[in-house]
Formats: sequence, C-alpha cells, structure tokens
Amino acid sequence: MSENQRVHGRRDIIITALLVGLALATLVIVWTRVRLEETPEQAADAVTVSPDTEWDPNWPALPTVASWVGRSPELARAAYAFAERRGDILQDIPCYCGCEGMGHGNNRDCYVKGRTADGKPIWDGHAFT
Repeated sequence: MSENQRVHGRRDIIITALLVGLALATLVIVWTRVRLEETPEQAADAVTVSPDTEWDPNWPALPTVASWVGRSPELARAAYAFAERRGDILQDIPCYCGCEGMGHGNNRDCYVKGRTADGKPIWDGHAFT
C-alpha cells in the first residue's frame, strides 16, 4: 500500500467518523426537541386526578390569562385545586420567585389571595406565571 493510499484511507475514515458523529448529534437534538414540545393534550394526560386535585364546580372560574406557560387548562385547574384543598402543605413551602413584594408569604399565596364572604377562594393569577 502506497503512502498516498494510506493518507486517503485515513482521510476517508476521519470524514466517515465526522459524518456519523454529526448524524448522531442531529438525531439527539431532534429527539430532545420532540420530547420537550409537549402538546396541551399530552399535558392534560399527565394530570393525575386525585381528591386533592379534583376541581370543585362551586369554585369561581380561574383568572383569565393569555396562557399558562404552555400548559393545559386541566393542569392549571389541578394545581389551583391542590392549592385550595391542601393549602396546609403549601403554607409551609416558601416561594422563591420574588413575590414577597406582592405580599406573598408562602407558595399558597401565589394561588389564593383571599376568600369571599361565603368562604369561596379568590384566585391569584400569579401562579399562572
């Protein structure tokens, strides 16, 4: 085998390795993007309904916002239902988003800002973002 053939052989191996690496990197990027692009239907499917996340039809409607960070309305209702039903848990969890300036003292305050005269929750739209 001549020197010229060895050089071309090495070059071909390097080019093939680079192309295979590029193809694998492209597949990983595409696969990751597909996994991260969750549709609202898929997000709704991910909601596990339990007594703590079940929406009470007697509660007032949730605040109207442009979007809930790309999540489904079902997931938003489940989160707010949990905050209402298990406020005892969320009261012990501080919020780290900087909402203390809004008067929030814990994570529950991001969801419920008060009560109506008949005891129904007054939702805070802050938890949407």
